[in-house]
Amino acid sequence: MLSPVRKELPRKLPSDLGCQQPGPSLGRERMWLLSRIAEHSLLDLAGVALTALIGFATVRFQRWTGIQIEARHGEALHSAIMTAVRLVVAQKLAPDAATKFVSSYVRESVPDALKQLAPPADTFEALVRSKLAEVAEF
Repeated sequence: MLSPVRKELPRKLPSDLGCQQPGPSLGRERMWLLSRIAEHSLLDLAGVALTALIGFATVRFQRWTGIQIEARHGEALHSAIMTAVRLVVAQKLAPDAATKFVSSYVRESVPDALKQLAPPADTFEALVRSKLAEVAEF
């Protein structure tokens, strides 16, 4: 007996018919959409993080340069005081005259340092007197 040959007809898929298939195609579209959303979100987050980092670095740099400028002014002030004190000691001036000379010398030679540091008058006077005493001992 011969068995009848059964011929299989090709099956048409819903996507071939113009319908959207609920299988892998829709999953790929969702994954693509989610990946695009995540990509934009990550770019936004990276932008915010970079902006914060730049702001932080700017503040740190401003503080550092401010400290450097203040240190330079302090060094200039002390250097001017020591120069004037050495002159006073070499000329052997009286303590009151020496203090006045050193104060006027410093005010004329480093006005920017005095303006930036703005030491109170009594503090400045004490600094001058201590430098005078320090140099007079040697």
